[in-house]
Amino acid sequence: MASKLSARLAAARDWLLARPVAAYWLAGAGALAYLAQSYHYLSSLRSILDEGLYLVKGYYYALGIYEPFQDYGFLTNHMPLSFTIPGWVQAAFGPGLATARWYAFVLGALALAGLWLAARRMGGRWWAAALVWAIALNPALVKAYSVAFSQFLVAALVAWTLALALGREQPAWQSVLAGILAGITVMVRINMAPLVALLALYTFWQHGRRAGLALALSAFAALVVVHAAYWPGILRLWAYWIPEGLLPFLEPFYSPWRKYETFVASPFSWWISHLDDPMWDMFQAAADGLAFNFLAVAGVLTNLFLWPRRRDWGDWAFKLAVFLNAAYLTLFGIHAWAALSGNSCTFFCFSGYLAFFNGIALLALVATAPYWRRNPAGWRRAAVLALIIVLGLMLGHAAADQIGLALTELPLPRPGGEPVPLWGPLEAKFGWSIEDSTVIVPSLLGLGLGVLLASMAWWRARRGTSSSAAYAVIAGLLLASQVLGPTVLFGGGDQTLDCGGDVVANYAAAGEALAAFVPTDATVYYDAANSPVILLYLGGVGIYPPQMNNVFYFADIGGPQVNDELLRFGYWNADWAAQWRAEADFVLVEGRHYADWEADIEAGRYDIRYVSDPVEECRGKDSEIVLLEARP
Repeated sequence: MASKLSARLAAARDWLLARPVAAYWLAGAGALAYLAQSYHYLSSLRSILDEGLYLVKGYYYALGIYEPFQDYGFLTNHMPLSFTIPGWVQAAFGPGLATARWYAFVLGALALAGLWLAARRMGGRWWAAALVWAIALNPALVKAYSVAFSQFLVAALVAWTLALALGREQPAWQSVLAGILAGITVMVRINMAPLVALLALYTFWQHGRRAGLALALSAFAALVVVHAAYWPGILRLWAYWIPEGLLPFLEPFYSPWRKYETFVASPFSWWISHLDDPMWDMFQAAADGLAFNFLAVAGVLTNLFLWPRRRDWGDWAFKLAVFLNAAYLTLFGIHAWAALSGNSCTFFCFSGYLAFFNGIALLALVATAPYWRRNPAGWRRAAVLALIIVLGLMLGHAAADQIGLALTELPLPRPGGEPVPLWGPLEAKFGWSIEDSTVIVPSLLGLGLGVLLASMAWWRARRGTSSSAAYAVIAGLLLASQVLGPTVLFGGGDQTLDCGGDVVANYAAAGEALAAFVPTDATVYYDAANSPVILLYLGGVGIYPPQMNNVFYFADIGGPQVNDELLRFGYWNADWAAQWRAEADFVLVEGRHYADWEADIEAGRYDIRYVSDPVEECRGKDSEIVLLEARP
């Protein structure tokens, strides 16, 4: 039976390979699947702070009210083009969430097209079609590219940079254009700087001095032009990442307050038994990053462990694979350090960070997987088996929020009595609370499944029935991750932005109503932490720029000696909050903060002018927007 099935599968494969047009139809179907999801997410995903910051800051920059890195303006905490590009788009097509989401939709489609082209140039039409489906079957990635974050802008720039730079032949114009796009990518997000250096080195190595110089010099020119446009304020961003004292000329650009401090890890013997320790947040963020970017992370690790023999592939393919795998691992390591050590965010931005360069990993698979060692031995086989176990543990832990409660409430039969939920015996035996069990049980289940798969592969290899069992298991796991991509174990488990309803229309309705009450020469105090996109509908009304970053850049220091310096760099504190609250003409309050203003309203300091319907149905009354007008 098995031999007949294998024969039929081989015949189907041969039939498809004999019809190249089928690969284009398959890729087109995958593109339509992606676009259909992105169109759905366009209106149904909630707007969070990061999206609002790119849009509001960018729009005020486009209007010329403020400039990037301006004293006493916005905190420009990323490279300027991450704000100015969406700002220019809104200035051209009209401000608001609808414009922003269509902008994301178009750039997401461009990113997909660029990756398809790069994969086709590298591995052929079938690998290109597989890459398209790898993205379309990952809801977490589709969501990240359907909201006006900088992820999709970087993804599109990286995709077309690589599509131009990774062909077998490298005309000079392609090298120049690839270099310009690479430089622009860094001017969107500083975290992509290593890619420029690695791409230039690869081009010298693969295509020679002429192509390498063309790419390197064009990238350098793009960097110089944008730096010159925002000089010297842009040095504030470099100063954030370069330790003080290393470059003396940066001293005037160091801010007076640092938001993040390096995370201090607890000893393993402590945090492993205390689920409330911050180390578990780090572990959870790492697990989420793996689950929502599984094919990218697990695929590149598999590339390393099944790395082909040098004689198994040509010189061009070898250099290409070295570059792509090295680029992904370099960017992965930098972003893991930034997110999981607390140097850039509080852990849970890690998964979103990986979305910047997920496409590099998919292309690394295209470049390497056809040449994998089919019969790994020694340390390679052991490494693959260990990887399977670790992947199982991490996937189980990542799925705890979705399946943990259901698992711990499974009824266990009890002799002579009613069944009891699983968490009951666990609490009695180990002292685990039900909250502990919802995390531990799915983690142990994932670990157990990983051990089972690894043991089966080891057993088959030991019996001599199949020396490629480790290869078969890890390849099957990667394939299964795509088939199961929309489930809670993988990309479908990312529900951070899910909301439902028509978020875009709700914001537009609330914004139109607010604009009727707030003249453009008024000043607005903003107290709505979720997303400041509502300000886009008020026509460049006067605001207090540091408030856009809300509590995340609210400094815990104050006094006459530091207040001005804080404000100059785009931070705020309690002293500034009190002054702005006293002088603002209007206050915008999100529903969940309304209670903080009730005393002032009852005291007659404010009149309620407007209360919107919930702009995000998933948050209900918490997302209502209340407009207060200060009494003279």
